[in-house]
Amino acid sequence: MFESVPRVVGTVAGSECKESGQKGLRIISVVIVAALTVAVVLLRLYRLDELPAGIQVSEALNGVDALRVLGGEHAVFFPSEFSGHEGLVVYLIALSISVLGQTDLALRLPTALANAGTVFVVYW
Repeated sequence: MFESVPRVVGTVAGSECKESGQKGLRIISVVIVAALTVAVVLLRLYRLDELPAGIQVSEALNGVDALRVLGGEHAVFFPSEFSGHEGLVVYLIALSISVLGQTDLALRLPTALANAGTVFVVYW
C-alpha cells in the first residue's frame, strides 16, 4: 500500500515539471519572435523614404491607383497595362497617402509593414 504512494507523487511532480518546462519554452519562443519582429521592422523601415533611390514602376502604378481611390473611384481589382494591382494594397496606400501626404514614404510604408508582419505568419 505504501509502495504506490511515491509513484503517484512522482508522477504528479513529473507532469508539473513538464508543464513548467513547456511554459518556459513558450516564453522563450515569444521573446525570440518579438525580438525578430523588432529587428525586421527596424531594418525594413530604416531610411524607407530614401532607399531605394527613386520610385519604382510598380510603386508608381500603385500610387496612381491610390490617388484614383482618393478621387472617389472604388474598385476591388485595379487592372493596368502591365498587370493588375491588388485592391487591399491600393486601399492601404491610399490611407497612407491621406495621412502622410504624397511622399515616397507613404507609397512604401504599407507594403513594408506587411513585409515585416510575415515574421508572425511564418512563426504561426
